[in-house]
Amino acid sequence: MSVTETRQRLLDETGRLLSERSYNGFSYADLSSSLGIRKPSIHYHFPRKHDLVSEVIRSYAHGFVGWMHQQADRSGSEQLRAYFDLFEGFVREGRACPTATLVAEWGTLPDPVVVELTRLMNTQVDWLTGVLERGREREQFHFEGLAAELARLVASTVQGAMLSARALGLPVYRQIVGQLSSLLRTAS
Repeated sequence: MSVTETRQRLLDETGRLLSERSYNGFSYADLSSSLGIRKPSIHYHFPRKHDLVSEVIRSYAHGFVGWMHQQADRSGSEQLRAYFDLFEGFVREGRACPTATLVAEWGTLPDPVVVELTRLMNTQVDWLTGVLERGREREQFHFEGLAAELARLVASTVQGAMLSARALGLPVYRQIVGQLSSLLRTAS
């Protein structure tokens, strides 16, 4: 296996473990066991756990930015629905987005992870703010107050819905985001 392949397998497996167990729920020993890679090989690629997790978060951020650009020509209602569907994918797989699991451990995360996680969360909220502002201008959404504040509410509610769905199932996620859509009175 090439160095590049090993690195990518480490990133992929770490993403899976973060979405299932979060930061404090796995170790390099877990990665070694699940991938059949010796721990020194893991340390070669990522000397510290926070280096690995920070890289995974950057990868998710890069993926989210690409996904955002794919949504650009859609209506605000369609973009919001796509946002809900994006995270529903994690729920259908029995997982939560690593952002949601990591936020639950915020006080124990190393600073480099907090920096990358904050950046990713702000990217999502900034995008949602734009979607909500444009949607309100086009009368697709009806709400009072600042779009940025509502964007934080939407992002936080979706994160919480994923965590709730881990315990209570996919229908709970769909109920929560359905209520959120109704509160925005999205135009069909």
